[in-house]
Amino acid sequence: ITPCRVLAEVFGRKPTIVSLEDYSEVRHEGTSANFLYIIDEHLSPADVNPHSNSSMKRGLEWVTNRPLKVTRLVKL
Repeated sequence: ITPCRVLAEVFGRKPTIVSLEDYSEVRHEGTSANFLYIIDEHLSPADVNPHSNSSMKRGLEWVTNRPLKVTRLVKL
């Protein structure tokens, strides 16, 4: 999961490579159609951990420790 909507939209395209220049310019080669979801419940620090293999700035990519309630926003 990510708090950055632009990055979430990119992840939804299932890319193998992502280049993040800033919060508004993300390059990728993903083409899959998918959906964008928002977490629809309160998160505590125990619910997520930083992604261990992320090359992005700390706090941009997280792994969840439990199933989360989500709501679908849009189809990408």
